[in-house]
Amino acid sequence: NIMLTQNGDIKLIDLGIASKLNNSSTSTGYGTTAYMAPEQSAMGHCGVYTDVFALGILLFEMLTAHLPFYSNNPNPKEARDEIRYKIKYSPTPEMRSYYPFINHDLQSIVNKALEKEPVCRYQCCEEFRKAILDYETNKTRQLL
Repeated sequence: NIMLTQNGDIKLIDLGIASKLNNSSTSTGYGTTAYMAPEQSAMGHCGVYTDVFALGILLFEMLTAHLPFYSNNPNPKEARDEIRYKIKYSPTPEMRSYYPFINHDLQSIVNKALEKEPVCRYQCCEEFRKAILDYETNKTRQLL
């Protein structure tokens, strides 16, 4: 979990060691379903590329104020199953449907982080970071 303090500092909390507080969330014993990569929810091999997927979800959410894969189902188990299915089989939604000013290049960066196959994603967080920084640099150059 990522939290923002009153001072604007970013803090990582929980890291999967806290016990589950209630049964109504879409959490599992090994992560929050909406942020899980396809291989993680299938209990497959996880690696840095799994973290890249979660960061891609987080970036999507930060840019649109929406999760790309979600469920409105009130039944927690059914909601988790629906989210897992969407993560595995549904294409990443267009962020422009939530926020029309997001350009194609930024959508492409997020799409790559959210690829279904791990080998198609950024292979490390530094590669993902570089893509975002390159996007920002190019955007700044266009303004000058």
